[in-house]
Amino acid sequence: RGWLKNVSDKPVRSVDAKFTFTDFDGKPVQETVNRVFEPFQKPIDPGTSYRFEVNFENLPRTWNYRVPVVEVVKIGY
Repeated sequence: RGWLKNVSDKPVRSVDAKFTFTDFDGKPVQETVNRVFEPFQKPIDPGTSYRFEVNFENLPRTWNYRVPVVEVVKIGY
């Protein structure tokens, strides 16, 4: 789960984020890109926030069970 906040001056229509799962040494063990906000949803207006949730299956056994590193990789206006 997380929050997106539109800090631009345009409505946001889609957002893709990269999730990096790490091991106990902090090394990446799995990376995946997921769409966290779909174009068919009502756009996120400037200054507003949107709560998202992404579910994962089949995570690696070497994952450290901590929240993955999340990075926005694509924004559609």
